Amino acid sequence: MKRRVLLWSGLLAVAYLLALLFVWIREEHFAFEARPLTTSEAQAIAASFPAARSIRATAGDGTELHAWYLPANSAAASRRLLLYFGGESEQVHWLLARPQALAGWDLLLTDYRGYGLSQGRPSEAAIADDAALWLRMAREGQQTIARADRIVVMGTSMGGEVAAHLAATQRVEGIALVVPYDSRVALLQARLPIFPIRWIVRDRFETIADASKVHAPTIFFVAAHDAVVSAERSHRLYAQWGSGSRTWVDLPNASHDTAGADPLCWQRLSEFLHGL
Repeated sequence: MKRRVLLWSGLLAVAYLLALLFVWIREEHFAFEARPLTTSEAQAIAASFPAARSIRATAGDGTELHAWYLPANSAAASRRLLLYFGGESEQVHWLLARPQALAGWDLLLTDYRGYGLSQGRPSEAAIADDAALWLRMAREGQQTIARADRIVVMGTSMGGEVAAHLAATQRVEGIALVVPYDSRVALLQARLPIFPIRWIVRDRFETIADASKVHAPTIFFVAAHDAVVSAERSHRLYAQWGSGSRTWVDLPNASHDTAGADPLCWQRLSEFLHGL
């Protein structure tokens, strides 16, 4: 009997260690659901939105990056731009349809590494560096991107951390966060409670670490039916936020996946942008 207990204990220990190794190896896949576009898909998008421009940039390490740029139908001398960062599995080109809330704003919709038409493999550090590159290109202006006088950064879910880090380290005129979370580590720990997630996760996305450093006007959109990010997690972030000008918006009919398309989200975002 004692031998049997020891045998089963050993087998369980080995199984746990193997599972732990699997989580460590596959950690990137828990963070990123990269969705590249084929050439034909990109051509179809360009045909559907003829006013959009396919923008290329080269990161510091030589990786070729891509974004969609849609200039506003405006002859105004002072240009305003929304720099957008999507969620874990989002294809950002859907925003080329330009919701009415974004009328008058240039749009720069970025593909993370491994997403859309960007090359390379995603990581938290690389994405942060790439975000700073896109911001600099928009601020300075390029041959294919008009120089923006005012820039608002917007992020959904994981993109909220990217936007928050950018706003904490660079000058922006505003920030919009859709279903934001305080910590990806905390999210994963809740999903996988038997594993020491804090010790094995490499791409941590600790949004709350940047919260107190953000001083630009901010709007938070929180979905009532979010099964991924609880309102409590978003509220922890909101409570630590450095900007005295911050707004909390409940989306009573939205889930984690539908918040970005919710009509109330766009109505309140329009009000926010007009108030900047």
